[in-house]
This record gives sequence, structure tokens and C-alpha cells, in this order.
Amino acid sequence: MSFSGFNHRHGRFPGATRLAALSGMLCLLIFEPKFVFAADQSAKAKSGFIPIPAIYYTPETAVAAGGLFIYYFRNDADPAEAKPSQIKPIVILTEKKQLITSLLLSRRWNGGKDHLSIFSRYRRYPDKIWGVGPRTTPAMEEDYSSNIASVEASWERETSFGWSLGPVAIQSAYQVTTSAPDGALASGALTGSEGARSGGVGMLFTRDTRDNLFAPMAGAFDTLRLIHFKPMNSRYRPYNDVQLEARRYFNLTGAQVFGFRLFCQGQNGDVPFRELASIGGPDRMRGYYEGRYRDKVSVIGEAEYRFPIWGRFRGAGFASAGNVAGTIDQIAATPAKYSVGGGIRFVVDEDERIGIRVDYGKSPESEGLYVQLNEAF
Repeated sequence: MSFSGFNHRHGRFPGATRLAALSGMLCLLIFEPKFVFAADQSAKAKSGFIPIPAIYYTPETAVAAGGLFIYYFRNDADPAEAKPSQIKPIVILTEKKQLITSLLLSRRWNGGKDHLSIFSRYRRYPDKIWGVGPRTTPAMEEDYSSNIASVEASWERETSFGWSLGPVAIQSAYQVTTSAPDGALASGALTGSEGARSGGVGMLFTRDTRDNLFAPMAGAFDTLRLIHFKPMNSRYRPYNDVQLEARRYFNLTGAQVFGFRLFCQGQNGDVPFRELASIGGPDRMRGYYEGRYRDKVSVIGEAEYRFPIWGRFRGAGFASAGNVAGTIDQIAATPAKYSVGGGIRFVVDEDERIGIRVDYGKSPESEGLYVQLNEAF
């Protein structure tokens, strides 16, 4: 879950938005450490509980408030450096009577060789769409609202060759509740204009050598996800979704880290517009509105430099480039989109490297201020 701020027209947020978001973040930095405690006071606790209050503002939500907590734990037989299991619920209510909720249940056992993950979410939230393809313009922007619910479950077991693999299943549904009277959604021009329900099954392949789950300083993370979706109670055809991600982390000197990520997604069939591959948002190409560009193929490359500032404060600078297209051979047919930015982090739990980050990203057409938990990748 992320908290981000954009202006409702062109991605630019006014001074009041900046001030409100930064003020909320300042409150977190001042008061958050008082809420942190560990269940085990050893050099590195095997379990801990961290509640995090949240207050922020965006033009889409007005004032929003709520909170989340992270409970992480390890089995008694696991070493202290083993990646922890975690439980992370989030509940946010807004001045506009919107509701944002999610729940992550991540369980590791057998020395970390087995990993079960269940992620569910429900959102009642206004959004924007500019149509489909890499050539959409700001003038094509239209507002809409939808109710979204999804559950994703996966189980992986580590193999002798270093990769973990296992099945993944997804149930998702959304309903468009309001749309622009003369827009693409109201005309039915986009697949899933009124809503869609889909069920998907597939396989997940992962290789994880990161030294930390929340803020890696060294190692690699590679994942391949192959899922076949079948629409339920729908006139649309089934579709396939392939996602490939590679991350690399290099510890330069001290706490300085260089990270790189390549993310690729490809689809075919009748893909509902909300499920299309896209760029933008708090985790991929910060500086673009989430879903600003979408199509059946997306390719994104990101680099980030992280460095210590003082005490629990860290800094970061990042740059991203990417694009979307109807097919992979068309990905270079239009100029790549790009964004740059930077931010600060406040480390809540130094042993686990759990932290709060504030990022500012800017692209040629928009900018964004993001307040959220842990690193973007």
C-alpha cells in the first residue's frame, strides 16, 4: 500500500498538498519511534511489532487517515539472519468517504525453503485513465471511480538449484461505478469498461539472494510469473499474463548502495483495461501517475543510489525509463518515457531495516510526492 499525491488534472500538486504531505511525514518521523518495540530484545530480535499511523492529503482523497502495522517473526529454529514471516494489514479512511484496505500474510518455514503468501485488498477509490497505448495525450484524461477486490495466493518451495517454484492463484473483480459521460469507458470502447471478474492460475519461479527483505544492500532477486486468466460471467476471451523481474544490489562502501531493476510484462487475449501492463505510481517510474500509460506490453528499467545522511536518516536518488506497446516488437516504435527524482528515508527498525520513505519524482509531463513504507524495490 502506498500514499501518493497528485493534482487531479495534470499530475502537478499544489503547495498545500506538498505542505500537508510533508507535515504528515514529519509527524511520523517524530512520533513513530515511540510505537516500536521488539518481542525479543536480543542483538537482533526474531520477532517484532511496528504500528505506523498515517495522515496525508491528495486532491483525489482530500484528508486521509488510518494506519498499518507490521508483525514480523521467525521460527525458533531459524537463524536471526533468516528472512522473516510477516503480517501487514492496512486501513485508510478519507474525507471523501473512500476506503482503502489490504492484508498481507507471508509465512516462511522449513528454514525458509517454503514460503506461503496471501495478499488481499479492497479499494473504493476514484481513478483516471488516458486510454490505451504509448501515444495517449493529457487531453485524453478522464475520471472514473471503481470498486476493486482481489485475492492472490502463492506457495513456493526452494529447489536444489537455488530457485523456488510453486503455484499461484488469483481472483480479482472490479466494477466501474462512475465514468465521464462522453468518455471511452462510457462508450464501451475499452475491454472491461463496465467491470470484470477473472480467475487465474499459474506458476511462480523465484531466486532470492538478497541480504535483507525490506531494504537490501547486496544480492539479487529474480522472478518469473506465468498466469492464465479466465473471465467469469463475461463475454471476453481468456488472457495470459507473463511478468519477468530482475533486481541487483551492490554495496559500494559503508551504507552506500546501488540498486537496479528491470521489469517486463506481456499479455495477450482480452485483457480488462484495469489489468493491462502499465507504468507509473509509487513503485515503478515514480513521477508518472499510476497507470498513466498502459497496454499489453511494458518494459521498465530503474536505477537507484542510496546513501546515509545522519543517524536514522538515509537519502536516495533515482532514474527510470520505460514504455508500453501493443506487442514486444513495437516497444521501441515510440520514444521512451523517463523520470528522475530523489527522497529521504527514516529507519524505524535498524536491525530489520524497516523504514518510511518520502520520494519526489518528476517526469516531462507530471510530478509526484510519495509517502510510503520501505523501498520501491
